[in-house]
Amino acid sequence: MIKRVQNNGMRLKKIRPLAYSDFRLCSLFLWVISRQFSPMRETTEFQVKKEVLIKVGDRVLIDDQEWKVAEIIDDTVTLYREGVDGMSHTIHMPVEEAETLLPEQA
Repeated sequence: MIKRVQNNGMRLKKIRPLAYSDFRLCSLFLWVISRQFSPMRETTEFQVKKEVLIKVGDRVLIDDQEWKVAEIIDDTVTLYREGVDGMSHTIHMPVEEAETLLPEQA
């Protein structure tokens, strides 16, 4: 005996395959969930900038000439001075070397 099931005017929806965008959303969702429960991630080590004693605007003496710190970029200091003849002079040196030229503070 085979029973017939009568459909009371309701249409059954056809199952459609997942579209590419649906697949991407599902895979993104699964990836996010997996990252939430993954073991602790590696910590990124940041380089901490060491404290620099010399600042822009400081003055140092080199061979009895006063030089002004114009800029500090990475580990290089640019020193500037204006000569008696009106010409400007610049020199570059490492931060460590420039710090040794700073006058002693009481």
